[in-house]
Amino acid sequence: MPAASVDEYIDGYPEETQEVLREVRRRVNVLVPEATEAISYGIPTLRLDGKNLVHYAAFTRHLSVYPVMVEDLTEVPAVEPYLSGRGTAKFPLGDVPFEVIEDVVRMLRRRREG
Repeated sequence: MPAASVDEYIDGYPEETQEVLREVRRRVNVLVPEATEAISYGIPTLRLDGKNLVHYAAFTRHLSVYPVMVEDLTEVPAVEPYLSGRGTAKFPLGDVPFEVIEDVVRMLRRRREG
């Protein structure tokens, strides 16, 4: 059964992964303090003005952030090595570049406001 809250989602992972998820959560909430948290598609989601802004999810060896498209490379070129599949950036759990995730969130927010 999917988690009912972001806290429940995070609590379902090993401690090391929880630390990464909490740090991502903290950083995205600082960048978009007026956003609300939700579980959408079974994963933590930040919603702005009633619409999904960014999703993040933990896996065994990586953390994924959605949506990140190839065209986003013009605004966030540092995300290129992490692009994986359509709309996904995968970051290794042992070495998450939190600043790149922050840049992605800033870009998504600019586009939303744009």
